[in-house]
Amino acid sequence: MPDFMHPYIEHIVDVKRDGNCGYRVIALDDKNDEDEYELIKENMVNELNLYKSSYLELYGGEDRLAYITNALLPSKRKSRRYSVALIEKWLTFPDMGHIVATILGKVVVKLTKQGASETFFPLRGMPPSNPSSLIVCIGAIPGHYVYVKLKDDCPIPPTCIQWKRYCSPDAIGWESFFVARQAKFDKLMKETIVDSKKKIRVGSNFDVPIEL
Repeated sequence: MPDFMHPYIEHIVDVKRDGNCGYRVIALDDKNDEDEYELIKENMVNELNLYKSSYLELYGGEDRLAYITNALLPSKRKSRRYSVALIEKWLTFPDMGHIVATILGKVVVKLTKQGASETFFPLRGMPPSNPSSLIVCIGAIPGHYVYVKLKDDCPIPPTCIQWKRYCSPDAIGWESFFVARQAKFDKLMKETIVDSKKKIRVGSNFDVPIEL
Protein backbone atom coordinates (compact mmCIF):
# COMPACT_ATOMS: atom_id res chain seq x y z
CA MET A 1 0.00 0.00 0.00
CA PRO A 2 1.16 3.61 -0.46
CA ASP A 3 3.33 4.50 2.54
CA PHE A 4 1.31 7.58 3.49
CA MET A 5 -1.81 5.41 3.83
CA HIS A 6 -0.30 3.06 6.42
CA PRO A 7 -1.52 5.13 9.43
CA TYR A 8 -5.08 4.91 8.07
CA ILE A 9 -5.16 1.12 7.77
CA GLU A 10 -6.85 -0.68 10.66
CA HIS A 11 -5.85 -4.15 9.55
CA ILE A 12 -5.19 -6.32 6.49
CA VAL A 13 -6.64 -9.77 5.89
CA ASP A 14 -4.93 -12.12 3.47
CA VAL A 15 -7.17 -14.43 1.45
CA LYS A 16 -6.44 -17.66 -0.37
CA ARG A 17 -4.01 -17.29 -3.27
CA ASP A 18 -5.87 -19.28 -5.89
CA GLY A 19 -6.47 -16.71 -8.62
CA ASN A 20 -9.86 -15.89 -7.14
CA CYS A 21 -8.36 -13.64 -4.46
CA GLY A 22 -10.01 -10.47 -5.78
CA TYR A 23 -13.46 -12.02 -5.63
CA ARG A 24 -12.63 -13.54 -2.24
CA VAL A 25 -11.89 -10.08 -0.85
CA ILE A 26 -15.29 -8.85 -2.03
CA ALA A 27 -17.04 -11.92 -0.59
CA LEU A 28 -15.25 -11.42 2.72
CA ASP A 29 -16.57 -7.88 2.95
CA ASP A 30 -20.08 -8.57 1.68
CA LYS A 31 -20.76 -12.09 2.99
CA ASN A 32 -18.19 -12.28 5.79
CA ASP A 33 -16.97 -15.45 4.09
CA GLU A 34 -14.33 -15.44 1.38
CA ASP A 35 -15.48 -18.86 0.13
CA GLU A 36 -18.69 -17.26 -1.15
CA TYR A 37 -16.74 -15.74 -4.05
CA GLU A 38 -18.61 -17.76 -6.68
CA LEU A 39 -21.84 -16.01 -5.66
CA ILE A 40 -20.11 -12.65 -6.14
CA LYS A 41 -19.08 -13.67 -9.66
CA GLU A 42 -22.64 -14.79 -10.46
CA ASN A 43 -24.00 -11.44 -9.31
CA MET A 44 -21.45 -9.64 -11.46
CA VAL A 45 -22.47 -11.66 -14.54
CA ASN A 46 -26.14 -10.90 -13.86
CA GLU A 47 -25.31 -7.20 -13.62
CA LEU A 48 -23.55 -7.28 -17.00
CA ASN A 49 -26.45 -9.13 -18.64
CA LEU A 50 -29.17 -6.90 -17.20
CA TYR A 51 -27.45 -3.65 -18.14
CA LYS A 52 -25.57 -4.77 -21.23
CA SER A 53 -26.16 -1.60 -23.24
CA SER A 54 -24.72 0.58 -20.46
CA TYR A 55 -21.59 -1.58 -20.13
CA LEU A 56 -21.16 -1.73 -23.91
CA GLU A 57 -20.88 2.03 -23.88
CA LEU A 58 -18.57 2.08 -20.88
CA TYR A 59 -16.23 -0.60 -22.27
CA GLY A 60 -16.32 0.72 -25.82
CA GLY A 61 -17.65 -2.34 -27.59
CA GLU A 62 -18.53 -6.04 -27.66
CA ASP A 63 -14.98 -7.36 -27.52
CA ARG A 64 -14.10 -5.90 -24.13
CA LEU A 65 -17.51 -6.74 -22.67
CA ALA A 66 -17.17 -10.34 -23.86
CA TYR A 67 -13.69 -10.61 -22.34
CA ILE A 68 -14.90 -9.38 -18.95
CA THR A 69 -18.00 -11.59 -19.04
CA ASN A 70 -15.93 -14.65 -19.92
CA ALA A 71 -13.54 -13.86 -17.08
CA LEU A 72 -16.44 -14.27 -14.65
CA LEU A 73 -17.72 -17.55 -16.10
CA PRO A 74 -16.40 -21.01 -15.14
CA SER A 75 -13.27 -21.98 -17.02
CA LYS A 76 -13.60 -24.38 -19.98
CA ARG A 77 -10.08 -25.61 -19.46
CA LYS A 78 -8.00 -26.24 -16.37
CA SER A 79 -4.67 -24.84 -15.35
CA ARG A 80 -1.76 -27.11 -14.53
CA ARG A 81 -2.47 -26.44 -10.90
CA TYR A 82 -6.11 -27.45 -10.90
CA SER A 83 -7.02 -25.43 -7.83
CA VAL A 84 -5.69 -22.15 -9.29
CA ALA A 85 -7.76 -19.96 -11.61
CA LEU A 86 -6.24 -19.07 -14.96
CA ILE A 87 -4.92 -15.52 -15.23
CA GLU A 88 -7.67 -14.51 -17.67
CA LYS A 89 -10.18 -15.28 -14.91
CA TRP A 90 -8.72 -12.85 -12.37
CA LEU A 91 -10.43 -9.71 -11.08
CA THR A 92 -9.28 -6.73 -13.14
CA PHE A 93 -9.29 -2.98 -12.62
CA PRO A 94 -10.65 -0.58 -13.64
CA ASP A 95 -13.18 -2.66 -15.62
CA MET A 96 -14.62 -4.68 -12.76
CA GLY A 97 -14.43 -1.96 -10.14
CA HIS A 98 -17.58 -0.42 -11.60
CA ILE A 99 -19.47 -3.72 -11.48
CA VAL A 100 -18.51 -4.49 -7.87
CA ALA A 101 -19.43 -1.01 -6.60
CA THR A 102 -22.80 -1.21 -8.35
CA ILE A 103 -23.86 -4.68 -7.18
CA LEU A 104 -22.80 -3.95 -3.60
CA GLY A 105 -24.09 -0.40 -3.46
CA LYS A 106 -20.77 0.55 -1.88
CA VAL A 107 -17.65 2.57 -2.59
CA VAL A 108 -14.84 0.37 -3.90
CA VAL A 109 -11.30 1.57 -3.25
CA LYS A 110 -8.27 0.04 -4.91
CA LEU A 111 -5.01 0.82 -3.11
CA THR A 112 -1.69 -0.03 -4.70
CA LYS A 113 1.88 1.06 -5.31
CA GLN A 114 1.86 -0.63 -8.71
CA GLY A 115 -0.10 1.78 -10.90
CA ALA A 116 -2.92 4.08 -9.90
CA SER A 117 -5.01 3.89 -6.74
CA GLU A 118 -8.64 4.63 -7.63
CA THR A 119 -12.12 4.94 -6.17
CA PHE A 120 -15.24 3.48 -7.79
CA PHE A 121 -18.80 4.52 -6.97
CA PRO A 122 -22.01 2.72 -8.00
CA LEU A 123 -23.04 3.51 -11.57
CA ARG A 124 -26.70 3.68 -10.60
CA GLY A 125 -28.79 4.58 -7.57
CA MET A 126 -28.85 7.51 -5.19
CA PRO A 127 -26.45 7.41 -2.24
CA PRO A 128 -27.85 6.93 1.28
CA SER A 129 -27.88 9.88 3.66
CA ASN A 130 -24.43 9.00 5.03
CA PRO A 131 -22.40 6.61 2.86
CA SER A 132 -19.06 7.41 4.53
CA SER A 133 -18.74 3.95 6.06
CA LEU A 134 -19.82 2.04 2.94
CA ILE A 135 -16.30 1.38 1.71
CA VAL A 136 -14.68 -1.87 0.65
CA CYS A 137 -10.95 -1.52 0.11
CA ILE A 138 -8.99 -3.94 -2.06
CA GLY A 139 -5.23 -3.90 -1.75
CA ALA A 140 -3.47 -4.75 -5.02
CA ILE A 141 0.02 -6.21 -4.74
CA PRO A 142 1.93 -8.04 -7.50
CA GLY A 143 -0.11 -11.11 -8.47
CA HIS A 144 -2.47 -10.92 -5.49
CA TYR A 145 -5.25 -8.98 -3.73
CA VAL A 146 -5.78 -8.53 0.00
CA TYR A 147 -8.64 -7.17 2.08
CA VAL A 148 -7.79 -3.80 3.62
CA LYS A 149 -9.89 -2.45 6.47
CA LEU A 150 -9.60 1.34 6.50
CA LYS A 151 -10.10 3.60 9.50
CA ASP A 152 -13.06 5.98 9.63
CA ASP A 153 -12.75 9.25 7.68
CA CYS A 154 -9.45 8.20 6.10
CA PRO A 155 -8.26 9.66 2.78
CA ILE A 156 -9.35 7.80 -0.35
CA PRO A 157 -7.99 7.96 -3.92
CA PRO A 158 -9.43 10.00 -6.80
CA THR A 159 -12.50 8.81 -8.65
CA CYS A 160 -12.04 6.63 -11.72
CA ILE A 161 -12.51 8.85 -14.78
CA GLN A 162 -14.85 6.37 -16.45
CA TRP A 163 -17.34 6.65 -13.60
CA LYS A 164 -17.70 10.39 -14.08
CA ARG A 165 -18.47 9.83 -17.76
CA TYR A 166 -20.93 6.94 -17.51
CA CYS A 167 -22.72 7.07 -14.14
CA SER A 168 -26.45 7.77 -14.15
CA PRO A 169 -27.75 11.20 -13.05
CA ASP A 170 -29.14 9.79 -9.79
CA ALA A 171 -25.73 8.34 -8.84
CA ILE A 172 -23.71 11.52 -9.35
CA GLY A 173 -24.22 12.52 -5.71
CA TRP A 174 -22.04 9.68 -4.38
CA GLU A 175 -18.80 11.53 -5.01
CA SER A 176 -19.86 14.69 -3.16
CA PHE A 177 -19.67 12.88 0.20
CA PHE A 178 -16.00 12.03 -0.34
CA VAL A 179 -14.52 15.16 -1.95
CA ALA A 180 -12.65 16.27 1.19
CA ARG A 181 -11.22 12.81 1.76
CA GLN A 182 -10.07 12.58 -1.85
CA ALA A 183 -8.48 16.03 -1.60
CA LYS A 184 -6.52 14.84 1.44
CA PHE A 185 -5.31 11.76 -0.47
CA ASP A 186 -4.22 13.98 -3.37
CA LYS A 187 -2.34 16.29 -0.99
CA LEU A 188 -0.53 13.40 0.67
CA MET A 189 0.32 11.89 -2.69
CA LYS A 190 1.82 15.16 -3.94
CA GLU A 191 3.84 15.56 -0.75
CA THR A 192 5.19 12.04 -1.20
CA ILE A 193 6.25 12.80 -4.78
CA VAL A 194 7.99 16.02 -3.70
CA ASP A 195 9.82 14.20 -0.88
CA SER A 196 10.93 11.47 -3.29
CA LYS A 197 12.34 14.03 -5.70
CA LYS A 198 14.25 15.72 -2.88
CA LYS A 199 15.75 12.40 -1.81
CA ILE A 200 16.82 11.69 -5.39
CA ARG A 201 18.51 15.09 -5.66
CA VAL A 202 20.37 14.65 -2.37
CA GLY A 203 21.33 11.08 -3.20
CA SER A 204 22.66 12.16 -6.59
CA ASN A 205 24.66 15.05 -5.11
CA PHE A 206 23.10 17.47 -7.58
CA ASP A 207 23.53 20.35 -5.11
CA VAL A 208 27.11 19.55 -4.08
CA PRO A 209 29.62 21.97 -5.69
CA ILE A 210 32.56 20.55 -7.62
CA GLU A 211 35.96 21.64 -6.36
CA LEU A 212 38.52 22.37 -9.07
